[in-house]
Amino acid sequence: MRCRALALLCALMAARTPAAQLAPSVSDGRLGASIRALRFPDTFGKDLQSGLTNRIVVHLALLLDSRPVAQEIVEVAVKYDLWDEECHATVAIDRTVGRIDTLANPADMTAWLADLRFDALFLLQDLTPGRYQLRADLLLNPVEKERLDQLKRWIAENSTPTSRLHPGSEDPSVPLSGSRSSGMFNSIFELYIKGETVAAPWHIELLSEQFTPAELDHAGH
Repeated sequence: MRCRALALLCALMAARTPAAQLAPSVSDGRLGASIRALRFPDTFGKDLQSGLTNRIVVHLALLLDSRPVAQEIVEVAVKYDLWDEECHATVAIDRTVGRIDTLANPADMTAWLADLRFDALFLLQDLTPGRYQLRADLLLNPVEKERLDQLKRWIAENSTPTSRLHPGSEDPSVPLSGSRSSGMFNSIFELYIKGETVAAPWHIELLSEQFTPAELDHAGH
């Protein structure tokens, strides 16, 4: 009975958790994007505290009548400095660093990442009349195909003779399916096999409500 009640409580809490939302923003006559209530995998908290750099790549596209008319690539690099015990977040648009923020601890960094804002992406005056939408594809620690090939070779070269094989496989280079790292590699390789240019163990796609340039220009004043 207690287990059923606990399961019901967890389900209710999950239902109340707001879904991530993408919305346009305006600053100095330029269109930007705001992503609210963003939630990463449960393991991401440990990844933040590892001291390694984690990358969130955001592909932002501006759609007119469901067709992309402009796009930008934004990269957010976050790292916890184990020595100074503080977090640093670097935001780069088209590989140009726009800002660097310093957060006191991983908890503050998690809160910062949950409410991302990217300003000055597209000029409002360049937009023709019509109904627009923003689309955001977010990838956590993505790996490009060239790097995937290197990882695959590394796994093959460093597999031990005692490695267990996947059912029906005679290739000792196949990584152990029971380990956390091989699980991540398996998910990446599945996307790689399907022909994806970039693969990531976690990704999400968001779409904003429709809007017009006139509405945004009015809201920005």
